[in-house]
Amino acid sequence: MLNVFRRPISAVAAVPAVAATAGETSSDAILVNRIAAGDRLAMQALFARHRTPVYRWLLRFVSNETLAEDLLSLVYYHEKSVDECAHILGIPAATVKTRMFYARKKLAELVKDA
Repeated sequence: MLNVFRRPISAVAAVPAVAATAGETSSDAILVNRIAAGDRLAMQALFARHRTPVYRWLLRFVSNETLAEDLLSLVYYHEKSVDECAHILGIPAATVKTRMFYARKKLAELVKDA
């Protein structure tokens, strides 16, 4: 069963299910295309699907459970700006941009290997 169904029923009902036979990689590609078209529910579905592996990667990176969860809740889900993230983390905005670049790169690898 697809991980997208772990979200609350009201949110799941609004996101059309992708056939399980299509495989997660192709359904991830569909979600990414929907995100590019401005579909916020697709972002929520993709976030829910990859939340755990991304959290574990972040935890290895920052070695702090609270910080890893804050980062995951990865700026994108709560639509934080680079400056807001820099303020929250107490680091320069350029460092946030660099870390986000590598996080997106790693996320792309995780999605590709899924």
